[in-house]
Amino acid sequence: MKVAPNWFNNMVDSPIIVNARADDFYKQPMLYALTHVPKFVPPGSVRVDLDSDDDYRIEHVAFLTPDVSVVVILNRTTMGILLLITLGSCFALVSISAQDCVPRDYGKGSIVCVCNATYCDYVEPTTTEQLTGNVVRHYVSAKDGRRLEPMTMEFENVVEQEDIATFHVSRDVTYQEIIGFGGADTDATGINLLALSEDSQDNLLSAYFSDKGIRYTTIRVPVGGSDFSDHYYAYDDDHPNDVNLEYFNLTKEDYVYKIPLIKRAQELSPVPVKLFSSPWSAPDWMKTIDTTTKASSLKKEYYGVYANYYVRFLDEYAAENLEFWGLTTQNEPGHGLTYGSWNSMGWYPEQLLDWVVGYLGPALEAGGYSHLKLMINDDQRINVPDFVKIYENTSLNHYASGMAVHWYFDSASADILTQAHDDYPDKFILYTEACITRGSTEPAVTLGSWENGEKYLSDVLEVTNHWVTGWTDWNMALDLEGGPNWANNTVDAPIIVNATADEFYKQPMFYALAHVTKFVPPGSVRIGLETDNDNGIENVAFVTPDNVTVIILLNREDTVLQAVISDPVKVEEDTITFSVNRDITYQDVYGFGGADTDATGVNKRSLSEDAGDKLIRAYFSPEGIGYTIIRVPVGGSDFSTHFYTYDDDHKDDMDLKFFNLTEEDYTLKIPLIKRAQELSPIPIRLFSSPWSAPDWMKDINDTTKASRLDEQYYEVYANYYVSFLDAYAEQNVEFWGLTPQNEPDHGLEYGFFNSMGWYPSEMLEWIVGYLGPALDAAGYGDLKMMINDHQRTMIAKWAELYKNESLSKFVSGMAVHWYTDQDSDPKILTQFHDEYPEKFLLYTEACVMPAAGETSVILGSWERGERYMTDIIEDMNNWVTGWTDWNMALDLEGGPNWVSNYVDAPIIVNATADEFYKQPMFYALAHFSKFVPPGSVHIGLDTDDDTGIENIAFLTPDNVTVVILQNRNSTEEVVSIVDKARGHVVINVPARTCAHRHLCGYEAAGRTAQAQALNASMGAGHDILTSLPLSK
Repeated sequence: MKVAPNWFNNMVDSPIIVNARADDFYKQPMLYALTHVPKFVPPGSVRVDLDSDDDYRIEHVAFLTPDVSVVVILNRTTMGILLLITLGSCFALVSISAQDCVPRDYGKGSIVCVCNATYCDYVEPTTTEQLTGNVVRHYVSAKDGRRLEPMTMEFENVVEQEDIATFHVSRDVTYQEIIGFGGADTDATGINLLALSEDSQDNLLSAYFSDKGIRYTTIRVPVGGSDFSDHYYAYDDDHPNDVNLEYFNLTKEDYVYKIPLIKRAQELSPVPVKLFSSPWSAPDWMKTIDTTTKASSLKKEYYGVYANYYVRFLDEYAAENLEFWGLTTQNEPGHGLTYGSWNSMGWYPEQLLDWVVGYLGPALEAGGYSHLKLMINDDQRINVPDFVKIYENTSLNHYASGMAVHWYFDSASADILTQAHDDYPDKFILYTEACITRGSTEPAVTLGSWENGEKYLSDVLEVTNHWVTGWTDWNMALDLEGGPNWANNTVDAPIIVNATADEFYKQPMFYALAHVTKFVPPGSVRIGLETDNDNGIENVAFVTPDNVTVIILLNREDTVLQAVISDPVKVEEDTITFSVNRDITYQDVYGFGGADTDATGVNKRSLSEDAGDKLIRAYFSPEGIGYTIIRVPVGGSDFSTHFYTYDDDHKDDMDLKFFNLTEEDYTLKIPLIKRAQELSPIPIRLFSSPWSAPDWMKDINDTTKASRLDEQYYEVYANYYVSFLDAYAEQNVEFWGLTPQNEPDHGLEYGFFNSMGWYPSEMLEWIVGYLGPALDAAGYGDLKMMINDHQRTMIAKWAELYKNESLSKFVSGMAVHWYTDQDSDPKILTQFHDEYPEKFLLYTEACVMPAAGETSVILGSWERGERYMTDIIEDMNNWVTGWTDWNMALDLEGGPNWVSNYVDAPIIVNATADEFYKQPMFYALAHFSKFVPPGSVHIGLDTDDDTGIENIAFLTPDNVTVVILQNRNSTEEVVSIVDKARGHVVINVPARTCAHRHLCGYEAAGRTAQAQALNASMGAGHDILTSLPLSK
């Protein structure tokens, strides 16, 4: 075969060869050889080591991709070779997921985990689905290289054994509330962060602060420089005796290192990050300095100036939109009394008392910072008793909120901490600095030191068991030398940066802290964990704000130790009981549905015929959710593609000779109604609502576009409405009810989309004198007329019209919209019912409009579904007979809407993909429309304590009891539904869930539908999330 073309006849081979004559092409071995690399090694992959004792001349290479570990091997020998590939400790060819540690062993006891611009290990949050029933989620880090390795276990009935440590969870015994865990934003941290590429920086900060990281929630911020700066400095260094602080300014370090890091951390964190500040030293001109030891203290004449100096620091950070939670008076005041080899300033407790009471406290109050948590000591726990004494001063006690402690002399008894708590239980204790310091002959950084990780976790467990509310590490990132540090006081850190390689190493210390920071958020409470014999296993237990129990165990022995966790919580103890009471009956149910807007029709028609029909089936067919109400706009609404009414173009057409339905009726509305009627197994109630009369019938304000019907057209407009009903009747579409006007109060204020305003007195006159008689004369006197058709806050003024006997004869009910329901008392509805029990209440419009900063459509918003469910339960518990949603289908933008007034909807259409999305709102409605048909009756559902479970019960025409529950709590609840005639059923209602039960005949039926949030909270009730870390 000739190989061509090449004008110079420089023919070569190729992975694919084409045979044009045969219309074929041939994939050669070269193609498949190439495939082994580009197919499995995408951009962003990193080549990793592939070690072998003897490669038998086998060519090889290995990569780590963002998703999976890949090994590429080539054997060019003439014999078969049996290969054993080991990854980690597993003797198999395995895939490593994106969350796994990339280990590197520096021979210091364990491994570090390597991260770079394209890859970093992480731990996914534990989900509710992982903690159902008796399931326990267990995370292990170990010397052998495991890092937060998850596994699942279950509680079992076991017999305690003497030789096994047994820990008994005791939630009835509670101790301190947790403030948080974190690290310090030193200059060194910022310098090392910025030494990395931007992607590596993001991975480092995510490792600490994001939801997939270890969720730091505190940051300590030095006021000015510390030894972990690259030079000595304070603010206002260069202007001695600047008592008015005219030259006070933040420095480059604040603007380049500290402030940007804090802001990025705040963006990444799923919860607020608490900032607290600590000063190392005042400017030298404010201090007395010993020329030999460099020990120093603040000159008393500068006490006031230095207090103002501190306030200026807070002001300057506030100007950068950074607000502090707390502050300490001085970093290590005892250190500065003895030597000053780096930034320091000494204080005796009595001196600090004078300064805080006389100067700093009043300055903070005057500066608007009295709410900050002021902490004294900020030094070793051996100093705590000396600083506790100054709490005896009433004035200092007023200013100081807590005690800050460093860990460097934690060999002193931890009982010091408990004694401080016992003496002043209203003052919290917070650890504010810790790091691994080096001996005189040791390197500052020991990459992979397992012992250092054990020290960290051991200290955290010990101090939290002695009333400490949180633990703040020192530098978050240092370089390979443990710096920079201008005084050469280098140390180790949980993350070490190798800027040359653009990578950083997460040390055992990082994972030791992770077992606490990841699983014990602020607001958690330490609880009892009792044992007669711990076998040397260090331990602590917490319950989180989401009611998850977290147990942390540390085994520092060289052997595996067994442990049993005993949790006495029984499901029965936490059960919420609802009792069905058929003897109490309330309102009949009219139905549930949505509006047949032009936008609904446009979106339905934008789909293929099959997809469009599936959309209608989803709402109306037996296999759908059973809609039984359709609201039909009379003419256009804002959810049309343009403004229109009927008979727009013929002013003063008093006889309505030119009245005609429009293309929208014939192509959008009527076909949808008829298809829905074909699909529905029961009759569908249609009701109509007009947005506006033709403009020529109205008085229109030129500025606001507010409008009202001109009185001379009252009769014509009544006939106009009848003409609409006649025109639909000619299409064999009959109505059940009508409202006289959509949102009549809206049209009185502005009219930037279809609207027309009515005062109640005007509406009374029109209905009694014109609309009512016109309906009677045309044979529509049996239609259910509803007034208001606006918010429930307006019910009272429209209800006044019922006092007119003539109007009451024409009007059957009150139509209500939901938009102000979150800000108004639902008892408004019950009050109306009590005054006019013969008049029904029907919700006729609802949708979610975007809040500031939100998009109109939020696909999958569980919160919006919850709002629907909450409102329906609330309304129907206050005599409402049914609930009608707004648009049944909108596009991805929330339209079309001719004035861009976009909103969300239960179904969103993606016409390009020929698909539609049923949102949580759809399923929220389904719990009612599917199971509570027209003719059902709201019945009693009694409980002594619903624990926030929203609830309602109905009896259907088929004598089926339907109980609907919504749990918006962050914890799973166990519910018992009791029916004296039919027995009882116990169900788990997961966090952020809506659910219902049918009780049929004389036994419980198990037909259940649940719509559950993807972001449901972790854990619940008797579930345990355990962290059993650092087992040797």
